[in-house]
Amino acid sequence: MRTLHPILAGHVRAVGIATRAGQGLAFAPLTPAGIARVATEDAGAASGLVNTAHQLGSAVVLAILVAVSAGAGAALSEQVRAALIGSSVLMGLSLLAAIVLVLPTRSLRAASPLVPTEENA
Repeated sequence: MRTLHPILAGHVRAVGIATRAGQGLAFAPLTPAGIARVATEDAGAASGLVNTAHQLGSAVVLAILVAVSAGAGAALSEQVRAALIGSSVLMGLSLLAAIVLVLPTRSLRAASPLVPTEENA
């Protein structure tokens, strides 16, 4: 069995802890946001769809990272390094997508309240 160098193992552990904390902080508000404007009778189906999207996204990202690490070379340290760099790139792309796609919709929602008033009816 191959083992990681202690310094590399520490880096992998730190990245894993940060990733798990980020996922916990991100998934908690994503589920209610995914079903926020859904009719009550469709809330169960919408919640299932949101959870399926979470699982599918995780599987696709894992497949990408496995492919990246498999093509990195024979040494375990090279494979781990490639996977960590790949995950950093994917996290950066996710952050960019959130800034471009999510933040503008938040400002639009703040400008138009959900409850119609006489002014916006």
